Amino acid sequence: MTNQPGLKMFLDKLKLMVMGPPLNNQHSKHPDGNSVLHDSNLVLEIGNELLITDDIVKAYRGLSNVLGRVVIIDQIPANQGRTIKASAFGIQVNVDINEARHMREAYVSRELREQAEAAV
Repeated sequence: MTNQPGLKMFLDKLKLMVMGPPLNNQHSKHPDGNSVLHDSNLVLEIGNELLITDDIVKAYRGLSNVLGRVVIIDQIPANQGRTIKASAFGIQVNVDINEARHMREAYVSRELREQAEAAV
């Protein structure tokens, strides 16, 4: 059985490398009907995994025991000034777009590193 989230993440990263990122910030609808936020560096969409990093733990009280855990984007508001909501297993975070992008990049980097180690 294939690792569907890992495969999707790998294909998304490959697509970004081939096609390049979108040119500006804008909202659109993913084919499955979910909201998608296109940013100049990264595409964030509902269902994306975000890694709770040391920077996030330092910025938000009460997250010290969840360092390295993964949360899933639940909601991307239409107003870009509002926070992105993510949660998993009782962990709930509200982060701005820059923090979400940082968390997504950390998750993608970790997954690619783990896949490379597993291939060796």
